[in-house]
Amino acid sequence: EFFRCVGPGECFGDAALLGVFTREFQARAGSNAICATVEYEAFEEVNRSKGRTRGSLDQKMKFIERIYLFRGWEVYRLCRLAFVLSERTFALGCKIETRDELFMLRRGRLNVMAPGAK
Repeated sequence: EFFRCVGPGECFGDAALLGVFTREFQARAGSNAICATVEYEAFEEVNRSKGRTRGSLDQKMKFIERIYLFRGWEVYRLCRLAFVLSERTFALGCKIETRDELFMLRRGRLNVMAPGAK
């Protein structure tokens, strides 16, 4: 059963940030897609940190700032999160299976569906 379509600048898997690793939904690439991902442990490390991080990660930081989950975050936390982001590419129709990652779509489209949906 189709649930929703995720486009650039949107995310899914945010329950993983709360430690909920059982997925209610699965995703399948609705087009060739590029996602920025962050694993739960890396997110938690950034979320708990109080220190400042230096460095220029402007492109990733600007992308993260547009994600609703991170609006209002301090610059140093955005920078640290940008530092731990990785990028993954998914071909059209590719099934995306993970438990502990947040996906932030940079390009393309993902279809989020109930488990077992085709």
